[in-house]
Amino acid sequence: MKAYSILEAQENLANIAKSINKTHKPVCIKNETNSLILLSKADYESLQETLYLYSIPGLIHEINEASKEPIESCKVYNSSDW
Repeated sequence: MKAYSILEAQENLANIAKSINKTHKPVCIKNETNSLILLSKADYESLQETLYLYSIPGLIHEINEASKEPIESCKVYNSSDW
């Protein structure tokens, strides 16, 4: 992960932001005592969604089990089925 001092980040914030949004690679910004991670809004929202899904008991196990089923055994639903 690329790291910048706070001063470097201030001087290059527009370019750093553009790079993060393009590459989806987070950046560390730090000084002697503190550090933070800068990531795109889309990546933050994705992370939040993943954490939420993992918080639902048994959901990940059910998804893993369902992924083992042959596609031929899956039912096809049409919008009229809802």
